[in-house]
Amino acid sequence: MKDRTNMTPEERFTKIENLLAAMTEHQARHDEDIRQIHETQKASAQILRTTAELLLTLTGAQKATEQRLNALQADLDRLMRGPEPGPA
Repeated sequence: MKDRTNMTPEERFTKIENLLAAMTEHQARHDEDIRQIHETQKASAQILRTTAELLLTLTGAQKATEQRLNALQADLDRLMRGPEPGPA
């Protein structure tokens, strides 16, 4: 292509049009990329919320299991020791 000083007004106009079209296309792709990032961010936030809820549920279940296990261990200890002697 000619340098700017040797271009006709029509050539300069065409060059400017082509540059604007390329910039518009680039901006559209950029906007779509940002939209996809935003959607991914929203999905990730929802996954994190769900994971936190599941962890809270698991923590509660783990505490209940630990209590039942401690009770079972106490029962087994009593059974292993046998009956306690009564007053004579």
